Amino acid sequence: MHFPKFWALATAHSDSATGERVTVKAYGWSDLSKDEAQQRAQQRATQAAKRRSDQSDVSERSQYDEYAVTPLREPAVERVFAEGNEVAVISRNRYGALVLNCPSTMFVDIDFPAVAADGFLDHLKMMFSAGHRAKRIAQVEEQTLDRVRDWFAHHPKASGRLYRTHSGLRVLLCHREFDPDSPAAMTVLEELCSDPLYRSLTRRQSCFRARLTPKPWRCGCDQPPSRYPFLKESDQDRHQEWESKYLRASERFATCRLIETVGPATQAEPFQTIVQYHDSLACEPDQPLA
Repeated sequence: MHFPKFWALATAHSDSATGERVTVKAYGWSDLSKDEAQQRAQQRATQAAKRRSDQSDVSERSQYDEYAVTPLREPAVERVFAEGNEVAVISRNRYGALVLNCPSTMFVDIDFPAVAADGFLDHLKMMFSAGHRAKRIAQVEEQTLDRVRDWFAHHPKASGRLYRTHSGLRVLLCHREFDPDSPAAMTVLEELCSDPLYRSLTRRQSCFRARLTPKPWRCGCDQPPSRYPFLKESDQDRHQEWESKYLRASERFATCRLIETVGPATQAEPFQTIVQYHDSLACEPDQPLA
């Protein structure tokens, strides 16, 4: 889990195998200085330009891998401590929502699966009966929740908190810490049928993430006009103006709602602190989920 203090952007040029002029931009980062971040940015841009010149075609996958090795390009809004140790960082993601990042406290995101028709007649009923479709959706959601409860039943030493999100479930495990890169963590995420993308990002970013505030488009707000790091003062000013609008819009919504707790109701540190931060920012019982 790494949120660098300094960021910089650099540009490099090269000629492709076909003689086409290639321009590549890359970010660099540092915890020490702006100069070091700029040097890293220039080095990365130069290396990327050379790779582009050595290849006539660069797949989307290889470009994704290039970006995946960088730290999260998100500002650290707040650092959370328990008993003198940093147990989480609250950051603002690319579309402006606040995110809780934990190096050892596991969050599990589980999407509700799409409702599949049980034969041709059921398909027709779902097409023409809103009530029947709602009933089938509720069945799928309850089945997903039952699978999570069944996991806890087969792991009697585990304890946790189950939340309802806009499109699925969130599980916060409170009985032990996990290394995000470990096989044990990946096994739990797989057994709980966590979203494959979430599993991949957990491993790449070496942390467990839980969104604390609504997605902007779900609460009637545009996405941010610029993305961190802000290289121009005008970009930062426009983003701060957007944040004010987003805050007002998001106050009418919640990100998740507690369904139930499993295991001991009182958790040891750092879980108590994590639960307090998470629930105070993400949970509002009477507000719609977004």
